[in-house]
Amino acid sequence: MIVISWTCARSSSETTNVRRWPPVVLAGGFYTWYFQTIFQRFIGIDHISWLEQALTLVPGVGLTAGIIVAGHSLGRTHWHAGNSAKHRTRPRWSIFLSGLGAWITRATLPVMLIASIRL
Repeated sequence: MIVISWTCARSSSETTNVRRWPPVVLAGGFYTWYFQTIFQRFIGIDHISWLEQALTLVPGVGLTAGIIVAGHSLGRTHWHAGNSAKHRTRPRWSIFLSGLGAWITRATLPVMLIASIRL
């Protein structure tokens, strides 16, 4: 999901825009190849026509388009939230407590998993 939220956060630098698209293209290429292979195996024929091969590309291409659309939607929201947060100030104790709460939340699951293991 990092790819999704990372694809479209707006920036003035062109180099950061260039770095955002390769993960999306690689993920889209992988999904397209993977779903094409799965659907070709589902059909069960080793040699399929070019039309059937093109139809097996549709799910992967659709998923790639979904990743791009979701990235733009989430990226725009993320950019606006970060941009408006620059103009707000919070007291230090508030920042400390929110950071502490986040670390407690992160530590809870591993502690519960370790505690649930019966030796």
